Amino acid sequence: MAGFRDRLNSPGILPFAHRGDNGTLPENSMAAFQAAVDLGFDLLETDIRTSRDGVPYCYHDENLLRLTGEDRLFQDMTSGDLDHLKLANGQGIPRLDAVIEAFPAASFNLDAKSEAVCQPLGRLIARMKIADRICVGSFSDKRIRRVVCAAGQDLCTSLGTSEVLRFYLGARTGLRQQFAAGCVQLPTRYRGVPLVTRQTIDHAHRTGLKLHVWTINDRAGINHLLDLGVDGIMSDDCRMLKLALTERGIWPAG
Repeated sequence: MAGFRDRLNSPGILPFAHRGDNGTLPENSMAAFQAAVDLGFDLLETDIRTSRDGVPYCYHDENLLRLTGEDRLFQDMTSGDLDHLKLANGQGIPRLDAVIEAFPAASFNLDAKSEAVCQPLGRLIARMKIADRICVGSFSDKRIRRVVCAAGQDLCTSLGTSEVLRFYLGARTGLRQQFAAGCVQLPTRYRGVPLVTRQTIDHAHRTGLKLHVWTINDRAGINHLLDLGVDGIMSDDCRMLKLALTERGIWPAG
């Protein structure tokens, strides 16, 4: 089984199931992850929050209201409380360790959503000995460093916000740079400024980074990024992303 770094270094495009295949299923649900795996995806992106007692779960929002109807903060709930809540399909909010165990052939791109996540997430990665299957990212560089400190230095990471800014300035100026991360993961634009261009892709490759783009849910956007030469695409619509890659003959084999 290829690990995350192996996948980064392999030729070809990397398709990510963003919060699972969640076009018709609740995002970050066990069913959405299973649907993505059934389609052939082995790179699952998910968001990590922790309960009040330090158990990591796959959940995006700070508040539980949108997906469970419970108007409470995630971090205020114990794991016992959270395990009784239901998503729209009747499933519970999945614990991260359960998801990792359910899909042993998958690798995971994990977004640490809060400071409280860092130590529990890092310890879980170390305890389960799954660093080779994980890439950790966050808008906070500090969070990434804290997860790495708890999990071990071999953990693959993507660039945090301040490092993304440094990367972008380097791409604009042609500055030679080095980064400890394995990849940079970007939206196509930020406040109207295009971030994913041939210039930024070329700069990523010069610095030894792979460039992945989130979250692309339209066919024209996928085709444009493929033409530019990005290394990975994250989408909520796994069927559409797979179809786009398959029609070009670049869907990853096996």
